[in-house]
Amino acid sequence: MEWLFKKYPHKTLREWASEWGLSHERVRQLREQLNVPPRGSFNKEIAMEIIEYIRSGKGTVSTARTYENYPSVGKRKFLSWCKEHPELGEALQEALDYVEFQKKHPTHKKCQITGETLPITEFIKIETLRTATAVVLKKL
Repeated sequence: MEWLFKKYPHKTLREWASEWGLSHERVRQLREQLNVPPRGSFNKEIAMEIIEYIRSGKGTVSTARTYENYPSVGKRKFLSWCKEHPELGEALQEALDYVEFQKKHPTHKKCQITGETLPITEFIKIETLRTATAVVLKKL
């Protein structure tokens, strides 16, 4: 039975209870007897995966897609983990700082004409009017 809890960690007590014909309280007691942590309890692997996802720039702390692969974890749960574990909060802050730096100092840019993603060195800045500037590909 323990392997079932570990194989499907995101199943709720009610789902197990209806499947087995037990009360959800009895399922909770079984989990406790088998020393299986409750759904949504702190998991460092999941926390680090979420931080890496944020660091990659694909999501933020507030976006739902950041947590879509982790049904038992959401923004509130993740932020509470960060408060409880200071090293996790520091890793999150480093990831947010890295994303902010990448936004201000990109290494690649998508060409609006060709749609290609190229190194920033392939673009030049030209002034078109007194107040406006444009960034265009060198070869265009």
